[in-house]
Amino acid sequence: MKKLLSLIMVSAMVLLGVLSFDITDAKADEGTTISGSVATGSTASILKVDTREGTYEIKIDSSTEFSGGKVLLPGKNVTVSLRHGDDAYLHAVSIKAGGAGGVVIDNDTAKEISGKVKDISSKDSLYIETSDGDQMIKFDDNADLSGITYLIAGNSYVFKIAKANDSNWYALAISDSYSSSYGNSVTTSSYSYTDSATLSGETYTCTGTVTSSTKPTILYLNCSDGERQLKIDASTDTSRGYIQIPGTKLTVTYRYGSDAYWHAVSVEGPTAKSSGASVKSDNPTTVVGTVSSKTTADKLFLDVSNGEMEIKLDSLSNLDGLKVLTQGMKITVKIGYGSDAYWHALSISK
Repeated sequence: MKKLLSLIMVSAMVLLGVLSFDITDAKADEGTTISGSVATGSTASILKVDTREGTYEIKIDSSTEFSGGKVLLPGKNVTVSLRHGDDAYLHAVSIKAGGAGGVVIDNDTAKEISGKVKDISSKDSLYIETSDGDQMIKFDDNADLSGITYLIAGNSYVFKIAKANDSNWYALAISDSYSSSYGNSVTTSSYSYTDSATLSGETYTCTGTVTSSTKPTILYLNCSDGERQLKIDASTDTSRGYIQIPGTKLTVTYRYGSDAYWHAVSVEGPTAKSSGASVKSDNPTTVVGTVSSKTTADKLFLDVSNGEMEIKLDSLSNLDGLKVLTQGMKITVKIGYGSDAYWHALSISK
């Protein structure tokens, strides 16, 4: 009986030793290289990689080296060299991405658009949320990605695109800012406000919610008796209603124009509440990004190249060249740091 118990104990110890070895072997040692595919849930700072051993969560640092492309969308094959950090995370020393096939591009159709990469994007197809709606863009190894650190869902970029012989739009280049090399490009200054129409007749009032069709120059308002399509003119008073994000409740006075459009005379909605914070404005910081759908009257949520910024609007003194803020609009914001530990917008321009 004792011999049997001893045999069982020895066998258990051997088994535990084997199990312990397997668990340790599944973890990444210093200098380990893993291969797998980008998993959903990856962010600008955390790369998730599905491998045969499981899913790794890996921090991306400013020193991380990229090769073979910078596309880090779900399904993309990657090889990652790892190191251990002092924060108990694995950190990417280098990331090598796999490639994609090529097509014939018609460069005469080239133009620029801007928007946020949606999380339904895959390793060879991007779904871009723009101010004019969603657009699908394909890309291959010919795309110039030198203007970005990496491409990941949830971030906003500028895309130079052109049509290919398979009738799809393809990315020629992706960057964090516009270039002026394309005559038909869509730029931050591609819209302007005028008073070209003559307004006449009775003044009407409508209270409703902003819809997703709204653009910098046209407000789409869902009122109780239907949707209004209202032009924003240079003379439109938007000082108390410049936040025109889908879902925002606004009251608009409007008149009929000689161009057969309804024109907004004034727009009123929620306004920013004072935070009471003192804001340093003598040496402002400038940031460029895209207006997020999370933006409210109190806070601007700005999608920038390395994530999202939360900026209070109670110190805003100037909208330069702008009448409204709409979802997907690319803007430049001068900000100052407040005593409440928040950034505060001082001015916003194209």
